[in-house]
Amino acid sequence: MLGPVTDWQNQFYMSLDVEYNINPGKICLVSTCVENVISSKFEDPRSTCAVDLDGDQDMDVIAVSFTDDSVSCWLNLDGSGTSWQEVFLGEVLEPLSVTTSDFDGDGDMDAATLSSWDGIDVWLNMNGQGTSWSRISVVPNYNEGCVEASDVDGDGDIDLLVCSSASGVGFLTLFENIDGSGLTWYEHVLNDSCGGIRSICVADVDGDGDDDVFGARWTPGYVSWWENPGSTEPGWQEYFIDENFGKASEVCSCDMDGDGDVDVVGTSMQESEVRWWENADGFGGEWLPHEIGSQFGAFTVCASDIDNDGDFDVIVGGRGNNSVCLYTNISGPGLVWSSRVIDPDDADPYCVRAADLNGDDLADVLVGETDFFTELTWWNLNSYPQTGYVTSSILCMEEEPQWLAVDWSGEEPPGTETVFQFRTGTDPQNLGYWTGYIYEPCDLCDIVSSGDTLFQYRVRFFTEDSLITPSLDNFLVSWDPNGLSEEESINTLNAISPNPVAGGSVFSVSFSLAGEAEVELIIFNLMGRSVDSYASVFPAGETAVEFPAPSSGIYIVRMNSESFHCSRRLVVL
Repeated sequence: MLGPVTDWQNQFYMSLDVEYNINPGKICLVSTCVENVISSKFEDPRSTCAVDLDGDQDMDVIAVSFTDDSVSCWLNLDGSGTSWQEVFLGEVLEPLSVTTSDFDGDGDMDAATLSSWDGIDVWLNMNGQGTSWSRISVVPNYNEGCVEASDVDGDGDIDLLVCSSASGVGFLTLFENIDGSGLTWYEHVLNDSCGGIRSICVADVDGDGDDDVFGARWTPGYVSWWENPGSTEPGWQEYFIDENFGKASEVCSCDMDGDGDVDVVGTSMQESEVRWWENADGFGGEWLPHEIGSQFGAFTVCASDIDNDGDFDVIVGGRGNNSVCLYTNISGPGLVWSSRVIDPDDADPYCVRAADLNGDDLADVLVGETDFFTELTWWNLNSYPQTGYVTSSILCMEEEPQWLAVDWSGEEPPGTETVFQFRTGTDPQNLGYWTGYIYEPCDLCDIVSSGDTLFQYRVRFFTEDSLITPSLDNFLVSWDPNGLSEEESINTLNAISPNPVAGGSVFSVSFSLAGEAEVELIIFNLMGRSVDSYASVFPAGETAVEFPAPSSGIYIVRMNSESFHCSRRLVVL
């Protein structure tokens, strides 16, 4: 919007590599998504995990290839996610799922896989470096499902929870790690009537201290949970969360609303929807659905604090529309969401996971691509361009002003810079020249033309580090209307003294009136909120009103008297 306008609000005339809509009231460099390829020759990765396999404190990656019939891991050599060493674990016929944990209790991370034909295997990390693996067969025939790691029986070692819907019969099964060595396993069928189950995740749903199970049932389209009764015997009770979520494909758990209990997020290919359910009573007895967003073919999902603001965001991969999207949790309790496409052409992502793969303490997105592309990739969501700018709309004073000052607030992390340019004029199609770069708040009287009724600013951002950005929270321009001619008696806001003033002390505002009049004095902070005011009828001539100094900061003192309005800047140290 070029203008002229009488109020800037949060609209701008033009911008380049700057965002101002994602976080209203804040302008910064736009964060771009940069794709990094881990492997371009790993066909049809159906499942993947990010985990530290070699004990060097950075995230490595393990994945299964359905088409290549293989399990492989990639060691993150320098911690930046740009140099990877592939290690082949072994051949598995059409693997579908992988999970990681310390199954033998030796302090390093192992893996477990489920395949369509070879059942369930545990892979022990023999040297703790991710380069030597031993394969243990848990069960040779257990297909069409997924596997998760958990200490289900509470004995201190890690067991396996597995779901399967082979031949239309649904099973939820525990494979108990008998002696904690990962070598001997015992099968417990917990529930044998959960047909169509496709995905599970483990969480303490009812808050009793043990691990329960969330599940997504593809047909007829249920999201439910199974209560851990404290027993490994059959009879785990299923409780339905949503019985109208067709082709429910995947679930993950998190405390979405921050109330201390566990909620659940799910995707539905049939509904093309991402939804979360609030654990309303904290015990899994009452669930309230909340829509996150609509995404065609919503298939795979994970929840993580992507923007590092203390709440959970959601990443979704859609099959059929080939996209990976980030849903940012705007309100914190998970009631307001904004969506952003990470990759619009990701070749039917089969799995998405969040992890810090480049060591910047921010979550990245790990994606397994299928169909025409055969890539295992990760996306850095917080890479900033070196520079960007935004130009304001043209502000119209509707009077001939005496320009006073500009002020602003924001953040400039080390290695970043924020600079301004200004111009004024009387013709919006032909304003004057831009000033040179202005680095600090300043008076305007010496750099723009007095009497010009139009004002425009441009703010430019610079950064030397692609991981950080400067930001602008507020911009303020102040002016005096010229009022009457010099030959006539005029009202004026004379001075603020002392200025700057020490916090906790007193300052005075002096003004002159052509005749007796009602005067209102208001002190605003840079957010536009009134922090103090005084109003009364004053006689003609000069008057001074004292105010207690507010806390340290920059303020605007405004004088209103009938049609006369004037503002000056106040600095409190």
